[in-house]
Parts: sequence; structure tokens; C-alpha cells
Amino acid sequence: MTQSGLLPLRQHFDFFANLRPVRPSPSLRAASPIKAERLEGVDLLFVRELVSGLYFGESGRGKDEWGEYGFHTMRYSDHAIRRVARVALAQAQNRRGHVVVAHKENALPHLPWRALVREEARAFPQVQVEPMLVDNLAMQLILRPQAFDVILAGNLFGDILSDLGGAIAGSIGLLGSASLNADGFGLYESIGGSAPDIAGKGIANPLGTLAGIILMLQQWGEHAAAQRLVNIQEQILQQGYRTADLYQPESRAQCRVTTDELVQLFMSEIYKAPLSVD
Repeated sequence: MTQSGLLPLRQHFDFFANLRPVRPSPSLRAASPIKAERLEGVDLLFVRELVSGLYFGESGRGKDEWGEYGFHTMRYSDHAIRRVARVALAQAQNRRGHVVVAHKENALPHLPWRALVREEARAFPQVQVEPMLVDNLAMQLILRPQAFDVILAGNLFGDILSDLGGAIAGSIGLLGSASLNADGFGLYESIGGSAPDIAGKGIANPLGTLAGIILMLQQWGEHAAAQRLVNIQEQILQQGYRTADLYQPESRAQCRVTTDELVQLFMSEIYKAPLSVD
């Protein structure tokens, strides 16, 4: 699906909260540019506001005495910030109780993320809220990813920061996302989108789509099924199977596989021992 179709879809269903977990696999530490010792225990969750901000504001082209120009408007209602803040705080409450709020209020003072999130946090007294300038946050994610739990960001900042999560994990092709509305109805996908530039080449990593499926099962309360998929994924990675984005030719322990071959490996493991349902 192209971006021109995806943005109206998000707006139509009001998928305002986007969840993007990052949990590096022990089998893929060599694939990450981050030092292996900094990846131990990393478990991040990006919560991105998805239907406001720069991507949905007034935009266009104009002309003045200097010539032609373009503009995009970043607009956020307090309501939009508050409701996604509640999602992030609720997620942190069930995790390690820490939310970092990405902001740029030194340059964008009329977008009061810090104050509004802190107000919402009064209903979550066990959750610590830590505002952080987004440029510093990007640096700290690389220097000390273990220090973060839930990261709350607006649409633009969340889009950029969560791609850093791909670098931490080893490939953006590994990450999935859940886009949810207030009723819990959701869209589940890989964060890399449809990637039309590599369609049909057999080099796309299907694990990002699988990560979206795992999120879907968790959201539906099917935790045993979700864990089954996580276990199969780790088993396959431990055996050295890698798609093009992860393959390191100098490693004799790795076997390069196509998109379809990795899917077939997955299906084979599932059929060997199907999940029993009581």
C-alpha cells in the first residue's frame, strides 16, 4: 500500500496510537551496529501518535518575492496529545514504569507535550515520566538503549526515532507495528511498509510482518500463540538462516535464504507441532 493510501486509512479509522516494540534477538547481535554488551536486556516500546502533526497539517506550495516555496504545518490539539499519552502510560504501567517523552519545546513552545503528559500521568502514579529533547534522545538511544522502556513521540519524531529501533535490532525488516483506535480495532504490519522497490526479488524479510502478527495475537489475548511464533523465530535464527538484509557472507554459520524459503521454514516448524487449543 502506498503512503497516499495509508495515511487516509489511518485517519478514517482513527488509528491514533502506533505501538512499535524493539527486542533484539540474541541470535542477531552481530547484525546490529550497536555493541553487543549494550544490547543485553534491551526491550523498548515506541508509542507514536499517528493521525496528527506534520503529515496531516495544512500544506502546499506558494510564491513570494524570493520565488517558490513549500510548507507543511505541524498542528496538535491538546486532546490528541493527551489520549496518546494515556496509551503510553498504560503500556508503561504493565512494563517497567518509565516513559520518555520526545519533544522539541525549546524550538516548538506551543506544543506542550511535557506538561500535558505529566498531567495525564497523575492517574498513573507508579509511572515515571522523563521529558527529553528529541535530538538528545536519538543520541541516547544509540549510546544506552538499555536505559529506555516506553518512548512517547509525535508523528514525525516517532517515525524517525523508531527507525533507529531497526538499527538497534539489526534490520528495520525485523520490526512490526500495531496501529490502534480507541475501540482497540487495529492495523498490524511491518514498520517498513510494502517496500515496492524490492517486491518480487525474494530479499524482503518476512519477520517484520510476523512481528505484526505477534502483536495482533498479543492484543487479542492469544499469548500462547504469540509466544509460539516468537520461539519458532528464535529457533530458525539460531540455526543461521538469514534473509539478504541480515546475511553476513563472512560467517560460515549462516545460510542465506529468500523470503519464500524463510516463510516455508516457519510453516514447516508450525506444522511439526501445532499449538494445542483447549
